[in-house]
Amino acid sequence: MWCTAKRRATVIDKLLITLEGCFRLISLGYRCSRAPCPNRRAMLVSSEPAQLSVKGSRFGFDVIVQIGRWRFGEHRTLDEIRVLARQRFPISRRQVMYLIIDFLCLLKAAQPARINAQRSFYARHGLLLSIDATQPEKGNAVLYMVRELQLDLTLQAVTVSNQRAETIRTAVLEPVNALGFRIRGIVSNAEDALHRACQNL
Repeated sequence: MWCTAKRRATVIDKLLITLEGCFRLISLGYRCSRAPCPNRRAMLVSSEPAQLSVKGSRFGFDVIVQIGRWRFGEHRTLDEIRVLARQRFPISRRQVMYLIIDFLCLLKAAQPARINAQRSFYARHGLLLSIDATQPEKGNAVLYMVRELQLDLTLQAVTVSNQRAETIRTAVLEPVNALGFRIRGIVSNAEDALHRACQNL
């Protein structure tokens, strides 16, 4: 059965900021105009525009990833990231902070599938962990990143309000331990609280 699609609504109409420049992103919704069509009430929308940015955000996924690399790959502060970003597109310090949060949410959402894809490997060889703590600015919350070194896979990225051993054990290490794989070794800095948190894993 064929359909005669007619425009019914504008689903997306916004300014999209990417590393390549700023664009107006428009996505239209269509419905079949044929009365006997069983899908006449269904809105037909292209999936491609939704793959360019987070819903409700005007920054593209490429911008979010770049912000994440500056923050967690190069350990830059919010102000340093803002200066670098403004060489390519307009952005405020608060927007930088929100995009860092978006990056962590996307990273966390993708992890279960990536871990499951390597489950048989980890069941045989166990985990070799690297634990790093990063504090953007003095007095702020601390971000802990737990990576598996054999396959260079991030297992955990979580922000905590303090660096006490019990907090690290509960918020950072227990979710990794709950994966059920043998932990072969842990590489970390000389932080005493982190060493105490890693005991009995």
